[in-house]
Amino acid sequence: MVLVNKVLAAGRARPGHAEVVHRGAVYATATLALGLETVARGDVDRAAGALASIALERLFRVGYTVTQKLARLAQALAPRSITASSPVRELVAALCSPRPLFAQVADDPPMPGMRPFESQADLRRAGEILTGLTIRIALVEGLGVDVVAMSQAPEPRPELDDHIRTAIARAVVGGELSGHADHRECPSSPPREDRIAVDQTPSGRGQGPRVAAAREPRTLGPARMGGR
Repeated sequence: MVLVNKVLAAGRARPGHAEVVHRGAVYATATLALGLETVARGDVDRAAGALASIALERLFRVGYTVTQKLARLAQALAPRSITASSPVRELVAALCSPRPLFAQVADDPPMPGMRPFESQADLRRAGEILTGLTIRIALVEGLGVDVVAMSQAPEPRPELDDHIRTAIARAVVGGELSGHADHRECPSSPPREDRIAVDQTPSGRGQGPRVAAAREPRTLGPARMGGR
């Protein structure tokens, strides 16, 4: 109960409300269990030893610290995750709350609402989702999309994964992956007008372009003595 009171005091909650006290107790218990599992690394004997030798407040801090690591990553990704699909968007929002929470839409089966992180499995699940989000953001920004500006566009707006699907569809039909293909000339290539010359004379009509580089001027041989 001492730990619960400290959690409520840290969150500036009013202990007189039964619902507030209940939420504080659930959060304290879950975070404590997460800290114990983190210290024990899945070993029951080590967990028993930790309970006997480590203060509950310290175990709580261990659980809180590991969720804070995910929260910092979520906060860094938040401005570029607004157009992400579910459950990514909900998880980032839950992690950015004053106390890092787990979005239950990422549970199996998915459910509405949020809850405290309870186990290493929750950490792994959240880590997988954030890793996937990081990769998708890198891919979309590599296509030339300003993800932050896109998130500020009015609805309806494309989701983050829509840009990837569009790029794949464009590549399938033979187009460029990015929406703004770089059409600059290769630095090692000669200027366009030096590579291709179109025969504009009437006799050359219909013959198409001719490679100018292949038409070197002919050199005349020695003049014949007494030639015509």
